[in-house]
Amino acid sequence: LQQGWDNNYGGGIWFKRSPTTNPPNFKGDIANLLMIVLAGRMYNCPNSGADQSYLNWALKTWDWMQQQGLIGADQLMIDELDASGKPVIGYPYTY
Repeated sequence: LQQGWDNNYGGGIWFKRSPTTNPPNFKGDIANLLMIVLAGRMYNCPNSGADQSYLNWALKTWDWMQQQGLIGADQLMIDELDASGKPVIGYPYTY
């Protein structure tokens, strides 16, 4: 997942693996929330030795989502960013 991270819109991972060959594509809450969950689980995995890099990725992704407006003040999730990198305001999700 770390290889999926790029600096478009300041960070995050794309919903689809290849943003240029699989349009329409976007950066949104589901792919990035799964990155947080996976990194957190890897950090807590007994075999990982509590590798700090996993926790760092989870926190980095959370911070990026907050900075981009994908996490509302009410902690509800905004689904995706538009082509200019702004949150698409629609129905918020609880997940």
